[in-house]
Amino acid sequence: MRHSKQLSSPNNMNNNNHNNNRSLEQYSQSTTGLLQSTLTLSKSATSNNQIYKQGYLSKKPLKSSKSTFKYKFKGWKKRWFVLQKTSIYYYKDAAIAAAAQLESQNSKYQPLGIISLAEDIKIEKDEIESVESGMFVFKIITPYAQHLIAASSEQERREWIDSIVGITGAIQVSKLVQYVTKLQVTIVEAKLNDEFINKENSKLDQDEKNDIIQQSHFQVNCKFHKQKGLVIPSLNGKLTGMAFRVPTVDVSVVDLTCRLEKPATKKQIDEAMKAASESERFKGILKFTDEEVVSSDFVHDSASSTYDSKASICLNEHFVKVVAWYDNEWGYSNRVLDLIKSTAKIQ
Repeated sequence: MRHSKQLSSPNNMNNNNHNNNRSLEQYSQSTTGLLQSTLTLSKSATSNNQIYKQGYLSKKPLKSSKSTFKYKFKGWKKRWFVLQKTSIYYYKDAAIAAAAQLESQNSKYQPLGIISLAEDIKIEKDEIESVESGMFVFKIITPYAQHLIAASSEQERREWIDSIVGITGAIQVSKLVQYVTKLQVTIVEAKLNDEFINKENSKLDQDEKNDIIQQSHFQVNCKFHKQKGLVIPSLNGKLTGMAFRVPTVDVSVVDLTCRLEKPATKKQIDEAMKAASESERFKGILKFTDEEVVSSDFVHDSASSTYDSKASICLNEHFVKVVAWYDNEWGYSNRVLDLIKSTAKIQ
C-alpha cells in the first residue's frame, strides 16, 4: 500500500509525548451501520498519517459548501454522505440526502446511520496525491493528531469488512471495555468431549470414561486470546485467557477480568452495558440482565452474549470482573444469518 504524504499539526507535535495512549475511539460518541468501524479501530492517535480501513469513496462531491460535503460511496450499493462539523450522516440515495439536508426536522428523511463526533474533532476533505486515483479520504483532526480514513484497494476494503464479522460472546463484552491495560478471559464451555479422557486414560473402559466426563471439569487450550487481536487490534498484547469444559448440555459463560486504564464504577459499567444493549449497533447481539439467572435460562438465546450485572463485580475503580452468558452455537448461528443478510444487501 502506498502511503500518503506526511501531515503535521502543532497540536499533534505538542501532545505526542504524553498522549500516546490516546485513540480515535475516545472522541467518538456513537457509531452505527456501515461506518461503525471508521472511528472505533483503535490506532495510536499520535500517528501523523494513519490510514484507516473504511472503504472506497469517490472524489466527486454531489454538492459542497464551507462546512458540508456529500460524497458517493463505491463498492456497496451507493451511499451518500453528509459531512458536518459534529457528525457524519449517510443515506440510501442522493435525493434523500439532499432532501434531508433541506428538511432536517422531517422524519421522512432519516439517515441509514449517524456518526456523532465530540466537539474537539473537525472534519475536512483531503485528496492524497500518492493514493490511487479515484480515491477520496476524510481527514479527521483531533487535538492530538490528524487522521486519514480510507482504503487503498478493493482487497483492503474487503479486509475491513472481514474484521468486523467475527463475533463471539467474549468479543461483544470486551468491545465495550476499550480502555484497559490488561485482560484475563475465562471461558466456561458446556461441551461433553471425551478427547481428553481418551488420550490421558486409554486403559479405562467406556463406562468409566463416561463417569469421568459427566462428573468433572477440564481445563483446555484456549485460542481465543490469540484470535482476539485480529478482530480488535487495540487489545493485542493486553489479553490472555483460559477455558474450562464442564458437564452441562448447553450454554457457556465468559469471565472477563480487567485492569482499567480509565476508572469506572460498577454503576457506570452497568449503565454502559445497558445502553449498549439497547443501541442500534448492539441490539439483539448484546443483552443485559440484572435478574438472578442460571445457565439454562440462556438455552436458545439468539444474542452473542448477555451481560450479567449481578455476577459482575468491581474490586475497585480500576479492577473489574465482567460476566456474560451465551448459548454455545445458537448465538453464533444467528450472527451467521446476520452476515448472510448483510452480504445479500452488498451484492
